[in-house]
Amino acid sequence: MSGMLFLGACDNDDSPKGNGSENVPQKVLAAFEKEYGDAPVTWELKGDYAVANLTRTGETAWFEVSTALCGLKEVDVPFAQLPVAVKTAFEASSYKTWKVDDVDKLVRKDSETLYVIEAEQGEKEVDLYYTEAGVLMHEIFDVEDNDYESYFPQTPDTDVTAWVKEHLGADAKIVEYDKERNHLEVDVVADGLKVEVLFSANMEWLQTKTEFDEHHLSEVPVEVLNAAKAEKPGAVVEEVEKILTGSGEFYCVEMEEPNDREYKVFVDAETLLVIDRPALPEDELRG
Repeated sequence: MSGMLFLGACDNDDSPKGNGSENVPQKVLAAFEKEYGDAPVTWELKGDYAVANLTRTGETAWFEVSTALCGLKEVDVPFAQLPVAVKTAFEASSYKTWKVDDVDKLVRKDSETLYVIEAEQGEKEVDLYYTEAGVLMHEIFDVEDNDYESYFPQTPDTDVTAWVKEHLGADAKIVEYDKERNHLEVDVVADGLKVEVLFSANMEWLQTKTEFDEHHLSEVPVEVLNAAKAEKPGAVVEEVEKILTGSGEFYCVEMEEPNDREYKVFVDAETLLVIDRPALPEDELRG
């Protein structure tokens, strides 16, 4: 694992605090002991985190070095023990025939628990990130090594939480909160759908994108789907994104022909006419 400082190679070290503990801050060791007692452990440092590998259970616990907060726990889960909603979503997905290699449960303090299904088909590999309710948040292909550092929960600004509740509903849940140099990206689950919201560095709202996968296409206006199908006859609609910006509301309809050629057709939400791809805030922010 790149960037990882390994502090031990075996679990029979003489250190009473675990192999590699001499490089871990005392407050982190105390937090570990409070959480796990005298469970056998080896330690490694990664960036801002001290990572505890529990040798008996296989669980991995991530502690923030500066605060000693245990914000992320990684646990292996048998596929059969997944929440029904997650199993149902996977078995209804286009990956249902793929071989499941492994399943990780990411328990995140004061944040949504995520389930990561690692699947493969031939030389193709994919990691699928689901919420407990079975909402697919990410599809990441050809991952060489699972590194969950970026899933250590961050505390959203109060203004962001208030905005999400006001605009996406009281039951909307923030799953990820990613602060970049020039913008803030917030992934939310609202009404059973994945919603991605972009804010500027000054916390000004820029864009909201709602994803409708193949199981939620019935929630897309039929006029939008018909406009896209008329533009690309014979192509099959696979996914739709509804994009709201300060300049208007658009639908991006992702389609595929029988020869595997893919298209993106944009439809104006007001006129229901096919349009050229609009300029979006995400274009400028992400370069």
